[in-house]
Amino acid sequence: MKKKYLILLVIPLFFLASCTKQTQAVDGSQAGNFFVNQFVFEDAQEDFYTHFLDGENLAIALQSVSGNITNNFFNDLNSSMSIDEQSKDELINLMLVQMKKHTQFNTLIYATQQEGQKRVAYQIFGLDYIHLVNQVGKQMKEEVLTNQALNNDSQILLDLFMDKLKANIQTLEASETPIITEIYFEIIEGKWQILPNQEQVIRNMYFSFLTGQADEEALNQALMNVIEQINEQMTAAIEEGTIEALPSAYAQ
Repeated sequence: MKKKYLILLVIPLFFLASCTKQTQAVDGSQAGNFFVNQFVFEDAQEDFYTHFLDGENLAIALQSVSGNITNNFFNDLNSSMSIDEQSKDELINLMLVQMKKHTQFNTLIYATQQEGQKRVAYQIFGLDYIHLVNQVGKQMKEEVLTNQALNNDSQILLDLFMDKLKANIQTLEASETPIITEIYFEIIEGKWQILPNQEQVIRNMYFSFLTGQADEEALNQALMNVIEQINEQMTAAIEEGTIEALPSAYAQ
């Protein structure tokens, strides 16, 4: 009987110990990695929930931010090219697949003057969107040069453009030129949190993974340079009589 009573006493003690065991806090480097893996790649849910303050709600907020950035990015394309919603959604899915498959990042951790705070520097190798635009532009120019009939129908040109865009997205890889950004974190009672007033930095981080550019201004400038080069080549071909001028609906 004594043995039975002893077992009955020990079992609750083991159960109590397991319930009161606290999760061990991770260091700044791990926290910085968990943040990106959840925000960008969406594959660190358990770690993120465990080690970030109010991790579940924070993950939902970050997902809203990333979705907003992606939709706005492709809405701009939709407004300029008049593509339908189905095609836009297909482009989004293709880009996100490539982003999660090919982009990479490195982290460096720096201490700050405030105890418990860490400055995490990220080296981001995002998708080479400028290369994508350049490739599609070159391929469209070659198509127009070899098939004069394309000049007579802007819809055919648009359909061809979409086909080229989708095909090239599926082979798109990461840029070899890194983007550097920094985010500040703080640990309180074993849980990490993002310090306030960093909303734009966080948005730009996701944008860098998606486009390989630091922000929208940098992307617009890079796009202008590529488009200007393509337009100059097309103008020269028209002046030389190699091709006829494009339909005005497409040129706009």
